[in-house]
Amino acid sequence: MKIMESLEDVDSIDFIVLTGDGIWELRVLKGIQKKFQCTLILFYPKLPLLRKTGKSVYKAIPVYISKYGVTKFLVLYDNEHHKSFDEDLKILKNLNIKILKTEELVEDRILYIFGEFASRKLEIYVIIQGFNREKDCKGLNEEISKLIYLKFNEKVEPNHGKIRNFLKRKEINLTRLIEQTSVKYLECSLTIYKALKIIHDREF
Repeated sequence: MKIMESLEDVDSIDFIVLTGDGIWELRVLKGIQKKFQCTLILFYPKLPLLRKTGKSVYKAIPVYISKYGVTKFLVLYDNEHHKSFDEDLKILKNLNIKILKTEELVEDRILYIFGEFASRKLEIYVIIQGFNREKDCKGLNEEISKLIYLKFNEKVEPNHGKIRNFLKRKEINLTRLIEQTSVKYLECSLTIYKALKIIHDREF
């Protein structure tokens, strides 16, 4: 699997990754990519066509379909923006995306959507980052904090500063940490890893 930040020298891509303004997602994906020995190519736009956060990233889907013809998407957003997947489906319908089939692959965390836009079939995997739902939602920080605990048996508060300080103390960056962590721990902590494993098992 490869994560691409530019479409130069790429003949085709399998999925476009849509995310908000988080700082960790790209580093996490770069750490994960070597865990999957397959030809899957993910395009992570350095400069998104539309600057969006949370569920508003959906507005980019029609634009990317029209501009690049890509019809497969990974939509990542943090738990603070999530109440139910019904909201996601409503947003997509308001964008003139016809919903043909849905499947909740991991309860309240990963949703698969098969639909249609402008006569083109499309697939969307919605990935909710973080474990909490009612309060103290810290999104991907919660997952990274759990990963650190599983690997080092140290509790780190789920916020950017605390995680950065921990990584600095260990003299390791987040991408390298993930590269050096067993898939068992990744699957227990990172929702994006679970989603990619599902996609890998389905398509390869």
